[in-house]
Amino acid sequence: MTDVRGHHYPVLDGMRGVAAIGVLIYHFKDLLPVPAFRAGYLAVDIFFCLSGFVIAHAYEDKLRAGLGVGRFALLRFIRLWPLVALGVIFGVAQAWLLPATADPALLAVTAPLAVLLNMLLLPSFIGAGGRIFPANPPHWSLFYEMAVNLLYAALLRWLSNRVLILLILAGFAVLALGIAAVGTANIGWARDQVAFGIGRVACTFFAGVLLYRLRDRIGAPRLALHWWLALLLTGLVLTLPVGGALRPLFDALFVLAGVPLLVWLGMASRPPARVLPLLAGLGTLSYPLYALHFPLYLAAADLAARYPGAGSAVAVAAMALACGLSLLIARLYDIPVRRRLAALFIISPQWPSRRPRP
Repeated sequence: MTDVRGHHYPVLDGMRGVAAIGVLIYHFKDLLPVPAFRAGYLAVDIFFCLSGFVIAHAYEDKLRAGLGVGRFALLRFIRLWPLVALGVIFGVAQAWLLPATADPALLAVTAPLAVLLNMLLLPSFIGAGGRIFPANPPHWSLFYEMAVNLLYAALLRWLSNRVLILLILAGFAVLALGIAAVGTANIGWARDQVAFGIGRVACTFFAGVLLYRLRDRIGAPRLALHWWLALLLTGLVLTLPVGGALRPLFDALFVLAGVPLLVWLGMASRPPARVLPLLAGLGTLSYPLYALHFPLYLAAADLAARYPGAGSAVAVAAMALACGLSLLIARLYDIPVRRRLAALFIISPQWPSRRPRP
């Protein structure tokens, strides 16, 4: 769900921010009196597709020109790790201070090993509990994103458009089995759902890569003239009150067709200059908000359980605090730490000068 600065698709930044806010409200939904973003889990599929598009835009030519998979992996790890590490620290601190809402895996004797794995952006299958990222549950999607990024870089020379289509359809087939079994696309985060998570990320990430490659052929929809429509539809889809037997069908259709259509609309939109700071701000907010908000939600849930009458006020205050802290942490921690890590590990800013591969 992370961005690569320097691209020229500002509405995609705005969509990512709206989707991150959707995830935030989705996790706080039980503390709120008004139903909103009840399908916020579908934001993950938007993140995966956006990642495919932006990674292809930023790195496909560089990879073909000789950027090695190892250097690419280092660049991606530097982009993700500072907030992953901070999110794990927040999650462990929350578990120690408020054990009533902690994941059982963080209270077991094997907790240090589970925390270490999560700190390295690796899933944990140790101890009790069902989550693969007990230290900070939303990080499960970052693991899949990192894995599919590396797979894309390693296999790029064989990834023709036809192969991309096959991967999209194969991923969707696996995801569809999971949706049929669970009744929703909210899968991939649990230990017994890893195969479904692989299908989920393959379907949407490679759809984003394909969209990038076809961007000049498919043109722009007429609706792209309204730059705000992509943001509005992103929020609307995540909060539609679809339930019952329609939920699995809606989720499947949205992942396969709705997500690429949304990203297509966003990439084709050209907003006026006056709204660019807003879209950039939403983009800056998105990753830290996604990576850091869950421990704050658990703390708010604990406080709301102690003072039931104040649940809604606690939730609103906690969500506002999460947004404000995310913007501060992005500026004061994430960006400076990434710069230091890049200076430390990346010796030369120049890419290897080799002929492009055929």
